[in-house]
Amino acid sequence: MELNMIQLKKLIDISLIEDIGTGDITTTSTVPAGSFTKGIIYVKEPGVVAGVAVAEAVFRRLSEEIKFANKVVDGAWLEPGATIAEVEGDARAILSGERLALNFLQRMSGIATRTAALVEKVKLYPVSGGYQKNYPWPTYVGKVCCQGRRRL
Repeated sequence: MELNMIQLKKLIDISLIEDIGTGDITTTSTVPAGSFTKGIIYVKEPGVVAGVAVAEAVFRRLSEEIKFANKVVDGAWLEPGATIAEVEGDARAILSGERLALNFLQRMSGIATRTAALVEKVKLYPVSGGYQKNYPWPTYVGKVCCQGRRRL
């Protein structure tokens, strides 16, 4: 399945508003404008990586000039210390986006790792494939709709 870039940009924009609002105050007050930095995204626990393109999209949303060098493909099993990606460019943009990019990577990789473990457990059994419909909107809609109400 291919990423829908229009929906992804909307999700990133909403997530950035939730994360940094009108700006990353800490980064703005401590990092001089025009500063350049490099960063490495690496694995801390063994697992299946997923969401690398989403992480890249987060950084690109903050600065088109950021260089993002993907070192792995989604679905790869990685051990601790393995490099997922290298990012370099405007320090303010990288620092403003790193928490959101890592949150997406961690969440998606966690789901992929758990799924791989479950597939491994059932692969010897005759299993009929099932399908569960996912909601076509991000979770923030659920938060807005259920605000102040008890969830079932």
